[in-house]
Amino acid sequence: MSSEIPEKLKIVAFLVFLVLLFLIGYTFFLNSKDIDKYSSDSVSESTHTQQSIDQIVVDLSGAVSNPGVYRIGSDMILVDLIEKSGGFSEDVDKNYIDKNLNLARKLNNAEKIYIPRLSDNQTLGVQNVSSGLVNINTASDSDLDKLAGVGPATIEKWKDARPFGSINELVSKSVLSQTTFEGIKDKLTL
Repeated sequence: MSSEIPEKLKIVAFLVFLVLLFLIGYTFFLNSKDIDKYSSDSVSESTHTQQSIDQIVVDLSGAVSNPGVYRIGSDMILVDLIEKSGGFSEDVDKNYIDKNLNLARKLNNAEKIYIPRLSDNQTLGVQNVSSGLVNINTASDSDLDKLAGVGPATIEKWKDARPFGSINELVSKSVLSQTTFEGIKDKLTL
């Protein structure tokens, strides 16, 4: 007897090897289709998420040509939104805009922006003078500067954080420290 493996056994071993190789290749092929399916789903989910992140919704009203809710790019600034709305209307309070509105400020999702009309300013001015309180949404730089603990940097943060729904938002939006807020809150109104 020879120590060599019989020819038939070699052929059978080779065929078993080919079948195993085919099965491994076929299994890999099926799995790669599933991987492609999942990766394309992930890409579309990622793209959708990225589109959601890249857009914000802002409510613009007051003295603009077309007030409404706008879906805009997250990199837009206030002047871009005003242009998209058709610009300021004829009754815009230009003096207020020049003194109090930062047209270059970045916008935030779900933000409400009110552009005052001339008639609004006259009414608000009378209320502020007669009550002696400072309206946190409409006060001028000079009115804010008169408050204890409020300087130029705080005034800019204050204007950028407008509008406020309550005076407590001055603290929650990190415009004022709790200590400064406690010292002036009796002088503030909406």
